[in-house]
Amino acid sequence: MRAQQASRRSALALGTGAALALSVGEARATERVPTAGRTHARFAYVGCYTTAERNGQGKGIAVFRVDGPGRWQLLETIPTADNPSFLALDRTQSFLYAVHGDRDQVSAYAVSRRTGRLTPLNSQSSQGTNPVHLALAPDNSRLLVANYATGTLAVLPIARDGTLRPATQVVGLTGTAGPHRSQQTGPHPHH
Repeated sequence: MRAQQASRRSALALGTGAALALSVGEARATERVPTAGRTHARFAYVGCYTTAERNGQGKGIAVFRVDGPGRWQLLETIPTADNPSFLALDRTQSFLYAVHGDRDQVSAYAVSRRTGRLTPLNSQSSQGTNPVHLALAPDNSRLLVANYATGTLAVLPIARDGTLRPATQVVGLTGTAGPHRSQQTGPHPHH
């Protein structure tokens, strides 16, 4: 793994590009689902806080079937590592990735296109503390994870089967303290 330093400005540019790639991927996947006379089920995945230190009351990732406005049916809740607080689907909507806030993990799940149910694949270290955001490369080959507490960004390769490989690059962000010096002692990447 290669460690690097980056300024807040270059990290923001990197994060903006990664977030844009994620948005484009989601838009393309959504376009494939017909809107009138819908024949494909739609699903929603909801993360949560699970720990007492976050006043969490959740149990994991909730999977809902969405049959129209206001018609959500809970299918299951997948027990996960603590605080699956940010989720992202790959552009084919075959895999779901979750960061676990306040910890140091990111997890991968296979998505059943027919039932929406999740199957855990694996977890890897986010190479930092309190991962709070993630974004996928446009070709689904890499996952970018933002670690809030340690001020780092990690790049994890994604195998063809959706599993995560160990981080190949970690970028340490540099910069001065923010305007709220007691809370912003250094860079804290987040969404």
